Amino acid sequence: FLQILEDGRMTDGQGNTVYFSESLIVFTSNLGIYKDIGGVKTRVVDINMPYEQVESTVTEGIQDYFHQKGKPEVLNRIGKNLIVFNFIQPDAAKEIMKSQINKICGKIKETKAITIQLSENVWKKIEEKVLGNLEEGGRGVGNVVEEYFITPLSNYVFDKHIEKGSVVQIIDISETDGIAKLICG
Repeated sequence: FLQILEDGRMTDGQGNTVYFSESLIVFTSNLGIYKDIGGVKTRVVDINMPYEQVESTVTEGIQDYFHQKGKPEVLNRIGKNLIVFNFIQPDAAKEIMKSQINKICGKIKETKAITIQLSENVWKKIEEKVLGNLEEGGRGVGNVVEEYFITPLSNYVFDKHIEKGSVVQIIDISETDGIAKLICG
């Protein structure tokens, strides 16, 4: 990355050069979220901290990481261009969840001509799971949607041999031994 950050270009192993003069490069990382304390990876920020404290703790953790690794030149080239994202907020998490579920239902309708309908109860149960997993961010929302909607829906559609043109009404979600199952009417 030093070659990109310093010269705005990169040469691969075959001698091909790629120029980054018209590029915006975004590096994402979880650096600064965890710290090695006595050989144990420990989370040093949490969702209940004010954003300013999260920002300063993460920024300090990133700086410590590059200095400990003996690579301060990478940090020097990045400069003050660090943006620390706050934890995902409940309203945003709900919107991400709704968007993902609606996208899945739309894709199933488009490709399989199967209409999926969720009761208000189902929306609320998935939402509760999402809101209980905010520290995992957007990926955590996706994981909940997969665990409590996508996987159980796939199992239901295949196990019940749901055919094109069908309507699947999901009225509830049950959970047994950590495995979600859809109850359809």
